[in-house]
Order: sequence, then C-alpha cells, then structure tokens
Amino acid sequence: KSRNHQAYCDAIHALKSTAANVGARKLMAACQKIGTLEFSVLLNDAGNQTELLRQGFDESIAALRQIHALQDEREFRR
Repeated sequence: KSRNHQAYCDAIHALKSTAANVGARKLMAACQKIGTLEFSVLLNDAGNQTELLRQGFDESIAALRQIHALQDEREFRR
C-alpha cells in the first residue's frame, strides 16, 4: 500500500529465501514470479499477486503443521 517498490521486492526476496529453506515450493515459486514483475504490473495486479502469495503461504503453513503433528505423534509413541 505504501508503493515502496524496493521494500516490497526486498520482502519478497527474503520470503523466497525462507520458503526455499523450509521446502515451501509453491510459496517460493510465487515469490520468484512476483519478484520479476515490473512495478506498474504489481500496482495494476496487486490483488492477484497478494492472493498468489496467500495461497502459497497457507499451503506451506498447513504442511508445516502436519509435519509438526506427525513429529508429536512419533514422540508420543516412544
């Protein structure tokens, strides 16, 4: 909303690196795609880009929660 393109790109790049570190491929791909867009495209299509990030983030969180639940279950069985 602040239209600070550089800060937005920096945040997307950081999110992409974090997504890669935890294996969140869809989120990483979304960040890669968004990171290549021109500022004018981002402004005109911000809603779709935000939704793309949200979907990747939501799927990543769900997968991490599932992994955590499996680990808890394994520890409980010990």
